[in-house]
Amino acid sequence: MTPRVAIVVVTYQSERSIGDALRSLRNVQDAGDAEIIIVDNNSTDRTRELLAEAGSWARIVHCGDNVGFGRGCNLGASMADAPLILFLNPDALMTASAIKRLADHMDTHPAAAIAGPAIHSADGKYQHAGRVPTPGRILRAAIGAPARNHHERVVAPNEPPFETTWVSGAALMVRRSVFEELGGFDPRFFLYFEETDLCKRARAAGHQVWAVGESRAQHAQGDSSRDRRDEHYSGCIAEHYFRSRFYYLCKHHGWAWALATDLGELVLLTARAVFRSGARRVLKMRLRGPLITPPRRSAT
Repeated sequence: MTPRVAIVVVTYQSERSIGDALRSLRNVQDAGDAEIIIVDNNSTDRTRELLAEAGSWARIVHCGDNVGFGRGCNLGASMADAPLILFLNPDALMTASAIKRLADHMDTHPAAAIAGPAIHSADGKYQHAGRVPTPGRILRAAIGAPARNHHERVVAPNEPPFETTWVSGAALMVRRSVFEELGGFDPRFFLYFEETDLCKRARAAGHQVWAVGESRAQHAQGDSSRDRRDEHYSGCIAEHYFRSRFYYLCKHHGWAWALATDLGELVLLTARAVFRSGARRVLKMRLRGPLITPPRRSAT
């Protein structure tokens, strides 16, 4: 019997979180109606050793290199048989009942291509949906102006589902037929913005993206990059964050706007830093990442 949901997890240096993830996934698998596929991006810590213990009930795939999050997800998805795929970060946890609620929503909303749960973050808050970057929003943030995005909204637990423009890739369910139709995640995104791009392409193709607060997930955030805090920007690895953001802006807003956004942000942050000490900290974080630089075509 074909399972209802395939759960795809991509690991990299995940020894701190994979133990909890495996226990949670085993409970889901024991509840039935799910297949588990774990792709490891050539971890050099104890991740591979811990994954070996799950080989009897999950499909474990070892990449010979760190191919990036999106490519790892695509590889896992290519092995799935289920009509629904749940991409789950190794530091994110969901119960079988929460996954069922998300799948039920997809079944009752045939136009829905993507759905995400209410995600409880490590900071104790629930994540927003609809947080899509545009040149205007990035430049407004650089001058300290409040964001203006009527699509952005917290996905609160137990609230009614609502249609949105984006849901977090930490726990993201997608209809496999649509994922294949769209060609999966764009492999040019090594890390970050791959789900933003997928949501945008899905909506452009006439599909819907939903936030389903009746389903919940917990997300510890950034476990595999915890030892690189000096390289971070707002909790993300700056090197990959700004490469992926620049590529996303080029792809969806054009090269000229991407160039103007990167340069404009730097100029505005520099000007603010002259007068505000808080802006100096933001500028320092921004300078940790590359400027006007897309991801490498053969990122490793």
